[in-house]
Amino acid sequence: MKSFFKRFRASHAEGFKFVYVNQDGSVRELSPNEQVYLSQEFHPADGARPFVKSSYRSLDGWGSMSGFLPRKKVPSDVRIDPVNGLYDSLVVEDPMSDFLEDCRAAGDITRIDADGSIQSTPNPEISAQERFERIRRSTLERQEKRERLGKPSETDATRAAEHTIPETKPAPENKGPSQVNPKG
Repeated sequence: MKSFFKRFRASHAEGFKFVYVNQDGSVRELSPNEQVYLSQEFHPADGARPFVKSSYRSLDGWGSMSGFLPRKKVPSDVRIDPVNGLYDSLVVEDPMSDFLEDCRAAGDITRIDADGSIQSTPNPEISAQERFERIRRSTLERQEKRERLGKPSETDATRAAEHTIPETKPAPENKGPSQVNPKG
């Protein structure tokens, strides 16, 4: 019986030891940057350590299925998709922008000082529960946008074309003041 399960999961055996589970339950390979991140050693109390799910169906603190998962814990009937080859260049992780976006979503009173420090006071017009819910929605929307960038549904070439600046021809060299014929 054991060999049956090994054979059944054989398609999940190859690749990096972790995969990423999206909010919709789909699973994808990790990008090179994500593999480097997950290869680091983290102290158990490090708040910046990655969220690694204990099972495919486990949820994070926001109530989302999203997160890194050991490859061996992917159910055998769930396909592991490739990651968009441009994912690392499309996703910019900026915790400060994320924080400010969440403050705006909650309606917090936020001030950025000249030295770059940020002062934020919770919105006094809403309950703590409503504030949490607004920040949760903001976080999940941002997470979903990032997850769409990782999906291989569009070709990498199509996405590359969407994110490149078209070539422009240089302007003709100006050789002095233009001569305008006043008589037309």
